[in-house]
Amino acid sequence: MNVEGILPERVKNQAFKKEFECPICTCLLWKPIRCKNCEKHFCESCLKLVFEKINPNNCPYGGKFEATKPVPLLLSLLGELQISCINEANGCKESIPYESLEKHQEKCQYKYFSCQDCQKNILFKELISHSKICKKEEREKINASDFDKKLEIIEKTFNLELKIMKKDIESNKLIQDQMRKKIQLLRTKNWIAGKQTINKKGDWTIKCSRKSFYVKRCSRRR
Repeated sequence: MNVEGILPERVKNQAFKKEFECPICTCLLWKPIRCKNCEKHFCESCLKLVFEKINPNNCPYGGKFEATKPVPLLLSLLGELQISCINEANGCKESIPYESLEKHQEKCQYKYFSCQDCQKNILFKELISHSKICKKEEREKINASDFDKKLEIIEKTFNLELKIMKKDIESNKLIQDQMRKKIQLLRTKNWIAGKQTINKKGDWTIKCSRKSFYVKRCSRRR
């Protein structure tokens, strides 16, 4: 974990000394490296940044940079420091030894994490409880989405069946009309069924089950 950029006010158990300061970032030295030529100490990450962005392998104070081990006394003094957690503003009240700071901040309960489901920033100590609620809400959203999809399918199916039923009704009406006409025709034929005779005047007489009526015979032209 990256913990460089430790401001002087985070040192809690003693006054911040000039010897503790990195000349590049002006913050507390973190993982210090000493230049053999200028004999100054720098943060490891600060030197990498200088080498990448400005002038590779050259000392920030001029000349060639030659890395060497930090002065043991400096390491001993840094090891005595008690530093506040970077998550102090979130509620962490611990003062951590210099050597343990990185490990603590990796697992600090007051560190913010981004929830993978809702993308909200949640404190690490609340992440498990939030995850249960968030997953439940996510499941409810999925269930609601599935319900909407199922409802949409049902509506489409219903509309399709309704169209088919309307067509069937129209077809049935047509069949019924045709049947009525056939029945009416059969009734008419049954009504006029009977014996046909010719009277003295030469007209046809049709005897039916209900009525008798006369039809004049048409004379043929000769």
